[in-house]
Amino acid sequence: MARSIWRPHGRMAPLSVMTTSPLTIDCLPTTPALRAGQEVTLHVLVRLRVAVPEGRRPRPRLTTVLALDVSGSMGGQPLEHVIRSTERIVELLEDGDSVGLVAFSSAAVEVAPLQTLAPGTRRALQKAVRGLRAEGGTNIAAGLQKAAKMFPERRAQEQQMTLLLSDGQPNVGPSSARELGAEASQLRSRHIAVSTLGYGSSHDEKVLINMAEMGGGRYAFVSEPQLAEGSFVQALGAQLDVVVEGPRLTLTPCEDADIVRVLGDHRTSVGADGLRVSLRDLVAGEELSVLVEMKLRAWREGSWRALYATLSGAEPGGATVQQQAVATVEVSAQGAVRHDLEAVAAVAVALAEEQRTRARAMVERGDLDGAIAWLQHGVAAIEQTPGFVAGQGHRLNDAHEALVDDVSFYQKRPDMERSTSYGKAQQDYLSLSKGISRKTMSPSTQMMEAKRRAMSTVRARLIVLSGPGAGQQVVLDQARTVIGRSVDSDLAIHSEQLSRRHAIVEQLGDEFWVVDLGSTNGITLGGKLIQRRALVDGDVLEIGETRIQYRKG
Repeated sequence: MARSIWRPHGRMAPLSVMTTSPLTIDCLPTTPALRAGQEVTLHVLVRLRVAVPEGRRPRPRLTTVLALDVSGSMGGQPLEHVIRSTERIVELLEDGDSVGLVAFSSAAVEVAPLQTLAPGTRRALQKAVRGLRAEGGTNIAAGLQKAAKMFPERRAQEQQMTLLLSDGQPNVGPSSARELGAEASQLRSRHIAVSTLGYGSSHDEKVLINMAEMGGGRYAFVSEPQLAEGSFVQALGAQLDVVVEGPRLTLTPCEDADIVRVLGDHRTSVGADGLRVSLRDLVAGEELSVLVEMKLRAWREGSWRALYATLSGAEPGGATVQQQAVATVEVSAQGAVRHDLEAVAAVAVALAEEQRTRARAMVERGDLDGAIAWLQHGVAAIEQTPGFVAGQGHRLNDAHEALVDDVSFYQKRPDMERSTSYGKAQQDYLSLSKGISRKTMSPSTQMMEAKRRAMSTVRARLIVLSGPGAGQQVVLDQARTVIGRSVDSDLAIHSEQLSRRHAIVEQLGDEFWVVDLGSTNGITLGGKLIQRRALVDGDVLEIGETRIQYRKG
């Protein structure tokens, strides 16, 4: 029998909740109808949705300190591209926002104090960032501590954040995920969010992910330095659209039920009122799922309130937000067992994500065969899930395709560097369970991306010349255009020779860059396999039998 991590101590009283909250919360049991007289394993999908406010709400001021890694490994093009991205970010933010700059290597230095943006201060910040030079080790703690000292007390209608970019592993000062997470937590206690960007295959994503989680922010993998600008925009835009700060989900089972575990990598703690799940700050337009595994002793007939889920937090202005939902299970002596296919699919996707995470850990230990076998087990489990039909339905099919891609990738016996890059990409572009969908950006991010595109007069499109998908065209009118086999790709091509998410095309100033997302079969241009490339009018990308042309105008 599974060991329980929380047992009830008494009956849970219903909560009086706010009706004006931007949040909605649902509790969906995988089996909402059971037969009496048995102990069952039950999963509950707790789904959180954050509404996009109607109309145009006042935009908060943004005060941000960019903490940039300038250690020796950032020398050359990586630092050049980060400098260029920082210059453009200063242009994209609005007058009245404030920006400061910190550079860290073996130690940290304040490159530019916090300055309210205006034409003159923008030029001063851009001049300051151009003076950065790469040398020394990587002292992330020093960079975070230096940034923390620059922030004043937060004002009304203001969001504050530190955005930290690093390409390596901390090797000077505190270096563990726990220590650096504690540093980020200190900033969060002052209402300063911490988001992190990890560049390249050598950075320690465990450290940066934990910093972002403890700091209430977000982590993103930047596969190429040219793509830093887009990641900056997404992090800053999301912070402007935070709706609930410091959210916590409290899970309280009924007297005849125990919580066994929460699926995934959520941070949990035990309290008198139940199992507490700490969440990152919630952003307008976001949807998050928390999956709970329970043991329910359904001895008697009746309507069971199996689990109470209470979401609490605060609006940026300080007002309390609290919402509650209940998972109800009908238990009868003769009734048929009934499944909620949406909840069943969500559990299958969460389990697939766990299998992918475990397989990546096995690859890091050099056990490729074990990882492949584990992933193949996951493929079979998805295929046996109620509601799964190959090529149909988004969530289950997407999970199946992701596992199949992983198997194909590892069967080619990639070297450790390529395996590491592929694994890190899963944390950003390819994750199955991230909150904001791949086709959705927060409102402020959309506005910043529109402004970024407006800074260039170049317009372009992709045309499928031959092979599967021939005749398709897609205008490159968004920040990132995804090419892949998945049905929700921007350029979706149904071919086994394409990976689920094969490549992206991203606009950077007046150029469009194509970047391979760690695909199985790669991208060929002019007979040569490429990882990344600035596209030239008329270029033809070859992916298996599919030929895709890039055209300007």
